[in-house]
Amino acid sequence: MKRFRWLLFQPFLLALFLLLAPLSPVSARAGSQPVARQNPHIVILPTNFQHVSPAAASDLSYHGGPVEETPTAHVIFWGSSWLNAGRLIKAGRVTSHFFEDAPGTAYFNILTQYSDGGGAIHNQLNFSSVVDTSNPPTDSNCQGMYPNSTVEDSSLQAEIRAEITAQHWQVNNSTTFLVYPPPTDFVHNSFGCSEQQYCAYHGTGSGIGSYAAMAFPFSSACQGLPQSPSGDIFSDSLVNVTSHELFESITDPLLNAWYGSGGLSDEIGDKCAYNFSAGLTFLNNGGVYEVQTEYSNAAHACTNHNP
Repeated sequence: MKRFRWLLFQPFLLALFLLLAPLSPVSARAGSQPVARQNPHIVILPTNFQHVSPAAASDLSYHGGPVEETPTAHVIFWGSSWLNAGRLIKAGRVTSHFFEDAPGTAYFNILTQYSDGGGAIHNQLNFSSVVDTSNPPTDSNCQGMYPNSTVEDSSLQAEIRAEITAQHWQVNNSTTFLVYPPPTDFVHNSFGCSEQQYCAYHGTGSGIGSYAAMAFPFSSACQGLPQSPSGDIFSDSLVNVTSHELFESITDPLLNAWYGSGGLSDEIGDKCAYNFSAGLTFLNNGGVYEVQTEYSNAAHACTNHNP
């Protein structure tokens, strides 16, 4: 069984999700085994998102579930098109650099104000990545405006399970697996298609715990950035959506920890989705990124730092 949390496009999808997604109690201990949950949660298209103003926003509330106290992110770049002459393409390199540059910064310190019964989230991130040059099975479920192939959510979960075995990765409540399908492909699940109904999503699946489906922003539908510090809008847009899902996976990995009065469409990233009011974000190793702000209970506002 699986459950998702996504960056959404359409209000009626959100309403459907809320109707289908009753919460189930789980242990608040970060060391407990992840629970497979049902139904999805998503990242809204820039054109359909209305920002929550800092003055009107309600703070995030704790709902009893675990957070990722010592976060680990295992990244899978899936498909031969992620490599060019044996080297990861620019979008993959910029995204990998973001995972390396973010921990230990004032930006990542936003996470430390959120906790569960075992303690607060640490300002750190254990990161690893792998490129699987096999190409995923595809279908034509999302063809429309673009003739691109479609990767099913079930295939993404199967790929994560395969890499868990191959890489000897651990499955626990402090780990999220982020899978990036080929840059030319849509992602499809029961709630629709990337670039059409959503940009990306995170959730839980049987045998994998917390995971995120990171569809490539190959059209303007999932871009919407005011600046492109890397000089490549695709790379910067992928990092932006990655930042959204990473923060939400850490603070709400099982969809029952931290979110606001709006429910599961009101997580730490949702409140500030496509809000670039803080300008560029400067991280470690000279890394400069155009990523959305994240919600801070301490500041009662969207911010890109927590001193």
